[in-house]
Amino acid sequence: MLKHSLIAFGIILVAASGTLAKKEPAVPTTASKQKQLALVRVNVTGQSYDYFRPWQKKAPFSKRALGAVLSKGRVLVTADLVANQNFVELERAESGEKTAANVQVIDYEANLALLEPAEKTFLDGITPLEITPDTVVGDRLAAWQLEPTGALLATEGLVTIPVHNCSTPSQRPLSRTS
Repeated sequence: MLKHSLIAFGIILVAASGTLAKKEPAVPTTASKQKQLALVRVNVTGQSYDYFRPWQKKAPFSKRALGAVLSKGRVLVTADLVANQNFVELERAESGEKTAANVQVIDYEANLALLEPAEKTFLDGITPLEITPDTVVGDRLAAWQLEPTGALLATEGLVTIPVHNCSTPSQRPLSRTS
């Protein structure tokens, strides 16, 4: 009987300490709200070509990632995500609403692509992110990633080294965070 009482007390203690523990976000709450509004999930199905048998395709695949909502109703994603795509779908995180998307531009060298929703009003109400060209050493940035569970994780970083890649005159300098 004493053993059962100790086990029950232990379970209650663990449950109570879990509810009393205070968890603080990695970035301020206002930034958390902003990132929820400025990101959409991107679901892609595709099928790559079999290079040894060019008349056949490999097995179909599906990928899921985050896209950054930009101005003019566009979504920025990696080119790897939409390479060999058959169908691209955007999903709003807060409502689960979905719509098809079209790939407008792919740059495999920069590993970036721009998507546009088939339904033009799909991104209405989402505050777009702004791209800033004036990031300097010492600036603090937030890196966002999607956990396998679907949870959004924000990590703050400090810009320590500007990286310049000048293989063509039209390329702009890039920044690296630590």
